[in-house]
Amino acid sequence: MGDDVTGDLIRTAGSLDVPVYVHTGSHAGGAPSQLTLAAAKYPQTRFVLGHCGSTDYAHDMTAIIQSRPGNVWFEISLARPWAVNSYVTRGDRTRFLFGTFAPRNDPALELRHFDAALSVAEYPDVYGGNLLGLLGMDTE
Repeated sequence: MGDDVTGDLIRTAGSLDVPVYVHTGSHAGGAPSQLTLAAAKYPQTRFVLGHCGSTDYAHDMTAIIQSRPGNVWFEISLARPWAVNSYVTRGDRTRFLFGTFAPRNDPALELRHFDAALSVAEYPDVYGGNLLGLLGMDTE
């Protein structure tokens, strides 16, 4: 993410108002801190931090979420449901996006697990409304 070779792509995505999804988690090239640094370097571009850094970078997430980067959204697939509840209550809830790791994981099972820790009824924004907002679609 921090390499200059990605700069043109990231700038173009920003100029086209297209979010950049970054798979974070279990590899050195996908650390949430790298995405956060790229987001600061390219403030006109919106980023989606995939999987909330799970599993290898889960301990970094609280500090990143609390820093409230203005152009970063947090996609929660693969994150532990009990951790996501903590993330959402410590951060800006409008920045969290439900996602699944299908086809590897069963979306219905993931939804049940997340709903038990972060109720769909209490957080409908996380389960769809925030994504509509990120994509510039009407949330009404």
